[in-house]
Amino acid sequence: MAKVKITQIKSKNGATDRQIATLVSLGLRRMHQTVEREVNDVTKGMIEKVRHLVKIEEIAEEVKAAKPRASRAKKNVEAQNVVPAEENVEAPAIAAEEENNVEA
Repeated sequence: MAKVKITQIKSKNGATDRQIATLVSLGLRRMHQTVEREVNDVTKGMIEKVRHLVKIEEIAEEVKAAKPRASRAKKNVEAQNVVPAEENVEAPAIAAEEENNVEA
């Protein structure tokens, strides 16, 4: 969801009780205080009622690169198989070939 940064830039002195309550419900308690809120119909309506008292900035969403996740079981199997099975099979075969070459 999109987010906005809301900063109170004008005093709530002289504002109606409803406008003051709206500022409080947005999380703004004092001048120059900034809060971040997700944009939905409710927050859009509240911002519209007090737009003369606040400054609105859109926050650009950071796109995170999705990296593949390995399951815990797969990690455990990989940790146990430090040396691949193919290398274990080839080592005795090479030793046997060397013995045959020495005899010949």
